Amino acid sequence: MPEFLGSLHALVQANGLAVEDWPRVGLEAMAAGAPLVVENRGGWREMIRHEQTGFLCETPEEMAYHAARLAYDEPLRQQIVHQARQSLENELAPAEEIGRQWESLFNELP
Repeated sequence: MPEFLGSLHALVQANGLAVEDWPRVGLEAMAAGAPLVVENRGGWREMIRHEQTGFLCETPEEMAYHAARLAYDEPLRQQIVHQARQSLENELAPAEEIGRQWESLFNELP
């Protein structure tokens, strides 16, 4: 999966009627270096800062516009990738904190 996501110029995801509360694919895309262009609803609002770590869109046309921006503006694409990775590592999924949580869970098991 990391190789696939890393090969994408952007990940454009429209969920239709489904609303995810914490879309795991978003975390994976951020880790792999694929900028996110997604619907402005559900958990995406918690994960993405619009035009800083990805793009939150209201319509399919807006999604197409931001995907095209990423296709034609490589410095912008790289800036989004870098900022998204920093957000992932420092805010959304800091490795040390998550490691401590897993360790605590395993220590509580019989």
